[in-house]
Amino acid sequence: SVRASSWTMNSDNDGRKKILSVVKNTTWSLLDIHDAGVVHNNIRADHIIIKTDEKCSIKFISFGSASFLPRSDKNSNTDKRKDLISLGFIFYEIISGKSSLYTDHRQPLFLTSDYSSGSEEVSSVEEGQHDATQLYVSHIEVLSDLASRIPISFMKMIMALIESKMTARRYQSVNEVYQDLDHPNTFLNNSEIRPYIGKIKFPHDKLFGRNDHLSSIMNVCQRMNSARPSEMILVSGHSGTGKSTLVNHVGKILVKMGVNFTSGKFDQLQQAKPLSTIIDAFDGYFSEVMQSGQDVINKTKTSLLKALGSGVGVLTRIIPRLCAVMGISATDPVQIGFNDAQNRLKYLFESMISAIATPSQPLVLFLDDLQWADISSLQLIKSTLTNSENKCFLCIGSYRENEISNDHPFAEFLSDIITRKILITKIELGNIDRTNVNALVSDVICTPELETKPLTDIVYRKTGGNILFVIQFLQSLHSEGLL
Repeated sequence: SVRASSWTMNSDNDGRKKILSVVKNTTWSLLDIHDAGVVHNNIRADHIIIKTDEKCSIKFISFGSASFLPRSDKNSNTDKRKDLISLGFIFYEIISGKSSLYTDHRQPLFLTSDYSSGSEEVSSVEEGQHDATQLYVSHIEVLSDLASRIPISFMKMIMALIESKMTARRYQSVNEVYQDLDHPNTFLNNSEIRPYIGKIKFPHDKLFGRNDHLSSIMNVCQRMNSARPSEMILVSGHSGTGKSTLVNHVGKILVKMGVNFTSGKFDQLQQAKPLSTIIDAFDGYFSEVMQSGQDVINKTKTSLLKALGSGVGVLTRIIPRLCAVMGISATDPVQIGFNDAQNRLKYLFESMISAIATPSQPLVLFLDDLQWADISSLQLIKSTLTNSENKCFLCIGSYRENEISNDHPFAEFLSDIITRKILITKIELGNIDRTNVNALVSDVICTPELETKPLTDIVYRKTGGNILFVIQFLQSLHSEGLL
């Protein structure tokens, strides 16, 4: 066994596993202490014993300064705050191999403001004097020591413990720290440790400032397995506000929940090809079915044959991957008049939706850029939504409201489905505020949020908080060598 002050991080794979074990075990041991109604009050690396085995078991010692929490106040976070701050410094010492005690530094460092505000003992020290048992460290030293050793996510955790102003959050309990450490994307579960600070990492589907909108959409989605009539969600906003990113993020969540999610994107140049976007969406759906195993293929085939009968041949003609699911070649349907053909297609499409959208596996269809939808597609969507036989089906559409005039085909479509009392949930997306722009900038350049505020001020003035413009502006700065 060794004291934590003598235990430092190695860069090899074995060292990474051990550092994760030590950090998690230290947190868990402190959680046990707090759960017992005790505050240690003197957590230092010398007061933590690490067992040098594969499990890296932890034992706290030196409880001479410990205090009991009042029975009526065991859930209070105020008294535990000092232990939480000390835990952050322990992580810093283990990672950096440097002591955070004042007497171990050649030059005075800044006492963290959280610590000074939360400790009467510190405030009582006269000017020019320092208590060697207290923890002193500068933000700059912490950042420089940790930046090249650990992922930015874990560095933010340490800073959130030491100084809440460094991040958007403050830990209220040791349990919160442990939950974050136990998250697969939080710490050292990745295969390598590389320098993270100052790197450029543009987010693809991460959300900023959209939690309320995400909750609104998920609330609708959770109603889908109750055999309710079809519903629609309309997400509006100007170009660059993140409509597609929001809905695709929802799609990934839904797929994990067992919901079938498929999508298509209308194109201004494809309006002359009616139904092409919807056909592409369901071609993608049946491609997923083909990759889901023979049991799923057989189940889907049986349901479609029961619902469509010989009419399935009409759909195999226009949806290529449906041929693979049904195990038949595309056939030419019986030739009928144009209006009859339109009605037949609507009927078969609605029957297909009814067959594949079930309480156990609801179906979500996302149609992007509805302002460019062709009239045939809008009519097909409308007939599907208004068919009372269709259950467990949700259509999500996004559009730019500034491109929809009163005589636009989509405006007429919207008026019709409102008249028919289809339940519609409207989500309006605007630009994000300065705080969320700062979180985005921090994530892109892998730098703590406090350090990115000056850059954020410039970015926000230039972009107004439009997410696409923020990304493009940062990409421009990076390509010019300014980031």
